[in-house]
Amino acid sequence: MGGIGAVLGFKNVLIALLLTTFSGGIISLMAISAYYINRKTKSSDKFIWWDLKDKNPLKITLPYSVAIGIGTILSFFIRS
Repeated sequence: MGGIGAVLGFKNVLIALLLTTFSGGIISLMAISAYYINRKTKSSDKFIWWDLKDKNPLKITLPYSVAIGIGTILSFFIRS
């Protein structure tokens, strides 16, 4: 986020941070939903970029760089 702040500036990095938080929440809800759908259907152990082999839903790891990228790209369209 420091590098993104250097490119966007102070005001726009706050918007990017807010959008990053929002997109990270959406991605985590998708991961939790995919875990429970996969657990009920027993289909595949791989869903998009999450490895769902672990049986504990508290151990699901997410690549947060995806959320940072989405939030930053969205901030380019919103900034004034």
